[in-house]
Amino acid sequence: MKKILSIVAVLAIAFNFAACNGAAEEQNKQIDAIKAEVMKVHDDAMAKMGDLGTLERALDEKATAIKNDTTMASDSIAMVTVTNYETAVTSIKNAKSGMMEWMNNFKAPADEATFEEKMAFYQEEMKKVTVVMEDINTSLATGEEMK
Repeated sequence: MKKILSIVAVLAIAFNFAACNGAAEEQNKQIDAIKAEVMKVHDDAMAKMGDLGTLERALDEKATAIKNDTTMASDSIAMVTVTNYETAVTSIKNAKSGMMEWMNNFKAPADEATFEEKMAFYQEEMKKVTVVMEDINTSLATGEEMK
């Protein structure tokens, strides 16, 4: 009888261990999936950084050209245009800074962090990097319209 109880106890422990390993494996898959989503948004945003720089220079050059044109110095429409260019350039600079700030502040959770802590971290980072991507897209769209 003791032998049967011992076998049942060992089997119960083995099944429990297998179930725990399966749950941990599933949690790791979930963490990997959300982390991959965050990194995908980051990578897509980074791919647009060169376009932002090019657009920033083009708009800045247009604003400078209008300001340096003495025939337009007193033209209020030209000055409004310069202000619009400068606003777009500032928006681009802010979007680029937002990306750099997000990257500099990104610190993956420690390996020993709980599943809940890791999920909360990556969910929050997804919100932040999505805002960065939206700022980049908005700046690009506005700047391209003005170009």
